Amino acid sequence: MEDFVYFAHSLMSYDGDYERFCLSLIESKFPDVDLFNPNGKVAQTTDEDAMKHCLAAIGDDACKALVFSTSSGMVGKGVMREIVVATARQIPIYAIIGNKIFLTTGVTFTPIDFSNRVYAVANISCACEL
Repeated sequence: MEDFVYFAHSLMSYDGDYERFCLSLIESKFPDVDLFNPNGKVAQTTDEDAMKHCLAAIGDDACKALVFSTSSGMVGKGVMREIVVATARQIPIYAIIGNKIFLTTGVTFTPIDFSNRVYAVANISCACEL
């Protein structure tokens, strides 16, 4: 598998304008690296089955970075789990904030547990804008 950047984002944004905006932004900042978008690459049979494939992709040595988006600073359980795996691997983690991408120096979570789709507030520390 060739090196890639993983895009962690909510199922609620799949196939919408915000997902298309994020993909365009990521591709503009990482033009020479393949982008792994789980929408279309990972079968959405069950949440847990899909999550296994997503976490395996992030755990692959070919995954060189993770870029994530939030909804007003909130993430679902899946995005939170993806960030935790990327943190454990010590690969760069980038956050889309507004219309920019920032390299993070850390991401912590404040659980709110409304559902799997809106699970925690992402507390993002940023080093610099790309």
